[in-house]
Amino acid sequence: MSKLLIDVGQDTAGITILTMSGSAGLAEESAMERPLNGLAAARPERLIINLNGLDFLASLAIGQIVNVVRAVHSHGGSAAIVCDAPLIRQSLLRCGLDRMLPICNDHAEAELALAAKRA
Repeated sequence: MSKLLIDVGQDTAGITILTMSGSAGLAEESAMERPLNGLAAARPERLIINLNGLDFLASLAIGQIVNVVRAVHSHGGSAAIVCDAPLIRQSLLRCGLDRMLPICNDHAEAELALAAKRA
């Protein structure tokens, strides 16, 4: 398992992008807390969570992602996840995240999902 890296930025369309790569396990929970809590407090209008670079995703990390998504939804914002890794995607589906937000294969599909929510 590799070191967890977290980046928050914006794409050219002004969509906030949370990118996580490496291992999001129990040992990395404290490293995730500050950036994810900050993102939740910022409540972006549109958020894409890119998990393509993850090689492991613990249930605690999923819980922190859910908290961010709830914060976005609480003020009328929309969010989508990008995940093409079969094992990570399966974990997200088992937790029912697909009932909360779209789980997409790539960034373009996520942008379309966010646009559909705005329409």
